[in-house]
Amino acid sequence: GNDLAVIAGVLPVYAGFIVAGFVAYAVVLSEAGRYLASTGLGRWRPTAEVAVHAVCAVGVVLGRVAPLNSWEPVTQPQGTLERIMLTLSWPWAPVAVAATFLTIWAGHALVRAVARSSAAALGTVAAPLLRSALDRRPDPGAV
Repeated sequence: GNDLAVIAGVLPVYAGFIVAGFVAYAVVLSEAGRYLASTGLGRWRPTAEVAVHAVCAVGVVLGRVAPLNSWEPVTQPQGTLERIMLTLSWPWAPVAVAATFLTIWAGHALVRAVARSSAAALGTVAAPLLRSALDRRPDPGAV
């Protein structure tokens, strides 16, 4: 009945959305790292990645626990600030943020590892391009 529809239809779609989100996140962090490297700030890449993970974790907790929408700071600034303060002062907020941070970090690490492994397995002209896009170092031939 309905359980089969959820298991066979809905959950795979949500899994696809989650995977697509983590892939997009990994691509964005890779591009940000390449930008940092191209501007001579490549040594800051690990710090920047951890900072982005942390900011995203806080944002996810605010979006899921509060729940806040992107337009509310504009349409209801006082109510939004109150909900943010209530959520962040909730006794379990540090645990929720830490768990979300670890989930984001693990998802990013998994996507990066799978992409690097896939690039290595390709062994084609595309492999160096994929590797350089996911590597911590910029492609020396890139402008």
